[in-house]
Amino acid sequence: MKKSVNLFLFSLVFLVSAICLGFLAPGFAGPFDEDSTIVIPKATEQEEPVVAEPQESSEAVVADEEITIEPDDESETELTTVLPTEEEESATNEPVASAPEEEDKNSKILPGYEDEKISIDGDNYCGQFAMTSVFKGLGIDKEAQDVYKATNPRGIFTSPPIIVDYLNKNGVKAQQRQNCSIDDIAKKIDDGKPVIVLVDSGDGTPHWVNIYGYTRDESGKIVSIRMRDSYWGTRSGHEMGVDEFTKAWQNPFGSTFLGKMLSYKNLMIDINGSSSGTPFATATEDNMAAGVNEVVTGWSNRDWGQVAGGASKLILGLPGTVISMSSRIPSVFGSNMANWGRDRMNQGGVGNTILGGAAVAGGSVLQAGGWLVNQVGNASSSVAKAIGNGIKSLFGR
Repeated sequence: MKKSVNLFLFSLVFLVSAICLGFLAPGFAGPFDEDSTIVIPKATEQEEPVVAEPQESSEAVVADEEITIEPDDESETELTTVLPTEEEESATNEPVASAPEEEDKNSKILPGYEDEKISIDGDNYCGQFAMTSVFKGLGIDKEAQDVYKATNPRGIFTSPPIIVDYLNKNGVKAQQRQNCSIDDIAKKIDDGKPVIVLVDSGDGTPHWVNIYGYTRDESGKIVSIRMRDSYWGTRSGHEMGVDEFTKAWQNPFGSTFLGKMLSYKNLMIDINGSSSGTPFATATEDNMAAGVNEVVTGWSNRDWGQVAGGASKLILGLPGTVISMSSRIPSVFGSNMANWGRDRMNQGGVGNTILGGAAVAGGSVLQAGGWLVNQVGNASSSVAKAIGNGIKSLFGR
């Protein structure tokens, strides 16, 4: 019995102690007090911490007494905002440049040409692509396909006079120039105008491109040019080194026989230049090429005035063409002879000097004679061109 009483008293003491500890323990509700619910803010939960409102306190309420639970270490519950350093912020906000600032200072790129959308369905339309690029860059609404149909619908070739004539008739003053330089191109770009030039695209194939920018090195020398064309720069601008460009521009027909016979060299369509006609030095080539273009284009478009003008240029230009082309043969032979003579003279020795000097003298005479005869042919071709243009004007062309 005593053991039972002792066991009962021990159990009673244990139960009372547990209840008392329950009341006194922070954050613990008594088993018999249903109204004494402890409210613990979510900010104290370790699994999903949230930012507590500034005026909200962490309180636990037991019955009518208020027990404030304060964290042992404020740094554990306080959320600290971490700000980036100046170096990190500048690195984050720094724009990604397409080229170093030094390159931009040395470059001159006209706006509006780099990403022009130009599409032509046809053949041999480099001239039409270049003209469309100029029109769009200058803010003139011209569709590439319309330019193609108006100037080269059969996809043969496009002569320099055709480009000059079409530009002038559609709001862009243009002039054909010969023997131009890189500095001439740079001056036009500095003035805010592009230029169209004729280059060799490879294997003696002439090709029209529109140039609208250049880049200089630290010494101020032009090292590259920027172009849009139907071969290299179809979707966006194409950059070409100045040495490669100069070689292609100097002889657009390459080292072929035709390239040696024709006089085109460093040809440039000067945008917003004075419309003074084609150069006299290439009058024969320009007249015959334009005549072919006008006959083919006029026939395709049923433009009989254009057909009549082109046919007149071809027929009346035959004498000048024969004279000019015949003069090119001794000119080419004389140039080769003179070059051979200079090479012999550079080898040294009395014999080489005498033989080389004679070759240089003989070659120079042939070149001079060919040049004089060529001028006669160019004069005759200029007359044929004027008559052909006059006939076109009678039909309102």
